[in-house]
Amino acid sequence: MVAVACLLFAFVYPPFDVGTIALVAVAPVALVLLDPSLRCSLAAAAGSGLAFGWLAALMIVGPWMYQAAAQYFDKPATFAAAFTVAVNGGYVAVFYAALFALLRLLAAASPVQAVLGTASLWTGLEYVRAAAAGNAWALLGQGLHDVPVLREAAGAGGVWLLTWACALTGAAIGVALRRDIDARARRLAIDLAVAGPVVLALLAWATRPAPAGRALLPLRVAGVQADIAGTDLWKPELRMAHLQRYVEMTRELEPGRVDLVVWPENAVPLLLDADKAVRERLADLARTLGSALLVGAPRSSSGGDGTARFFNSAWLFAPDGSVAHYDKLHLLPYIETSPAFMPVIAPSAQYDEGDGVVLFDVAGWRVAPLICLEAIHPGYARAAAMTGADVFVNISNDAWFGAGYGPEQHHVMSVLRAAESRRPMVRVANGGVTGAVDARGAPIGERSVRSTGVRLFEVAPADKPLSFFHRWGDWAAWAALVHSALLCGHALRRRRQAANRAFRDEKPANA
Repeated sequence: MVAVACLLFAFVYPPFDVGTIALVAVAPVALVLLDPSLRCSLAAAAGSGLAFGWLAALMIVGPWMYQAAAQYFDKPATFAAAFTVAVNGGYVAVFYAALFALLRLLAAASPVQAVLGTASLWTGLEYVRAAAAGNAWALLGQGLHDVPVLREAAGAGGVWLLTWACALTGAAIGVALRRDIDARARRLAIDLAVAGPVVLALLAWATRPAPAGRALLPLRVAGVQADIAGTDLWKPELRMAHLQRYVEMTRELEPGRVDLVVWPENAVPLLLDADKAVRERLADLARTLGSALLVGAPRSSSGGDGTARFFNSAWLFAPDGSVAHYDKLHLLPYIETSPAFMPVIAPSAQYDEGDGVVLFDVAGWRVAPLICLEAIHPGYARAAAMTGADVFVNISNDAWFGAGYGPEQHHVMSVLRAAESRRPMVRVANGGVTGAVDARGAPIGERSVRSTGVRLFEVAPADKPLSFFHRWGDWAAWAALVHSALLCGHALRRRRQAANRAFRDEKPANA
């Protein structure tokens, strides 16, 4: 069961990227754990969940995480391997150990309750994983990014609703394949399996775009990707050469051709606030082009106690000479910050979080920058949309993923932010995928994958001022958590009652 489930989950994401498998991926788990006729203790179920979480994570992210750890930390291969195993254990596997144990509690429930409970438990535990561990990588619902009719249902309940429907369908298939249920229960399970994608399709239709709330001209965007190796990006002797490379590529644009030019995260690999000459050079470039220039560069500020604070930032240089910046809110563990329980293991792990959402004004558009992994977490894009964002611009440095499929995974897991809030998104990633999607999550123009070049995108304004998810946020995840708590509480009471009856039945015999 564990091996089959791991293989199915691995095929959901790049390099295979067969997203529709997400609709059946839970079936092997449900087939075993929801069958009361099979002997399986809660401890055994938890052990299976631990194995599933570890193996699935290692299959999906292990190849690129090992390479990234070896290159970034510049430590022996044994450290990179141990780091990869430990991170996937603490940030993934332990959550699925708890999930599988809770799923086993549902084995005594009716088939319909077990299917509905599996959908809620899977969604709730993925939400807890994303919220508590900050790990929203490889959520089940992200697999539907390339299924237009189903993807657009994210506007109703976010990625959590997509996860719920996928888990519902997979669990129903698993229950329908059981040999111990009667014909009526099997028909109900099949009906639930069909209901998952049908409900998503109906919600996508019900939340279809309405007349636009603001009249905007299309935003013309140029994404500049220099594809600089992660091992070279921060070398002091190469920094100015990297900057010159971006400047030269940008100068190839005809003045007035675009409204916004975007460089990736860390495209300017130096403290921009401390280098007036570079700031003036970038400001002059924006004036010459007649376009706003959005670049990724760190910055520093005084901590007020004689210390300095450092931020991973996005800077906007407007054609009129004004400058604004946004500081990253979601810091990457072990890279930009380190957990309190362990020492810093990388020299750069000393960044501070920003203070909140910042919108840049570009040609009348309110542009919301999202840096790196902020684009895979629904909350940051939603907060920006609530503040009035018209478009998301995700800048990232994906070169550190190495030769694995991390950049492609990062891209497909990010594009759902557009469908959730009905806002287009432009992504510009060094060493990764540069592309754009419209307010429904459909691709715009041609993508650039791990290559050098300038991509041009014409982004149409969003049709719908507010999506249901925009208004109500993670309601689907919270509903799943409440439903899970009620189901598990009932299952535990039933389990205690059964144990008490067994004790009473044994007592006279023992006496």
